[in-house]
Amino acid sequence: TEVWAGSRYLMVRLDAGPDGTGQKVIVEISPEIPLGNFNAEVVISTTSARTPTVVVPVFGVVEGGSASARPG
Repeated sequence: TEVWAGSRYLMVRLDAGPDGTGQKVIVEISPEIPLGNFNAEVVISTTSARTPTVVVPVFGVVEGGSASARPG
């Protein structure tokens, strides 16, 4: 089983499932992602003859803001 992302702003990896019999897909978003809408895909290749590839859409909105600290 393999996993890859269709965007340079997504990092994906496989980890062992909690019971050790399966796998879970971990998806992280790069801090370099630009503000605004994004659409990407995570593609999972499986060992299943019935479903050899699973494509998972990933979409969202990245919003920015500013933070300031005030003296006590």
